[in-house]
Amino acid sequence: ADDGDDRCPSCVAFSEVIGSGWILALLPMVVVPMGFLVGKLTAEVVKAPSDFFSGTVCAIALGNSTGLPMVLLTVVTQSITMASADEEHPM
Repeated sequence: ADDGDDRCPSCVAFSEVIGSGWILALLPMVVVPMGFLVGKLTAEVVKAPSDFFSGTVCAIALGNSTGLPMVLLTVVTQSITMASADEEHPM
């Protein structure tokens, strides 16, 4: 059925994923500052050497942030693929 929407199906699926996954854009803004707090606390508790205190804080704060883009891309790709498959083969 023609609903008058001239956008490509992939674009529609992508906009739906972005609309439902907006929280993923805000999560790093919460996780990284909390990681810095945990890193600073850990560096103080374990008495990290003064020449590596900042390195310890950063290693703890940013340890998982490099994997975050890969996880987000995987989730978005799977969501778009599933949405496209649902459009092609409705139950």
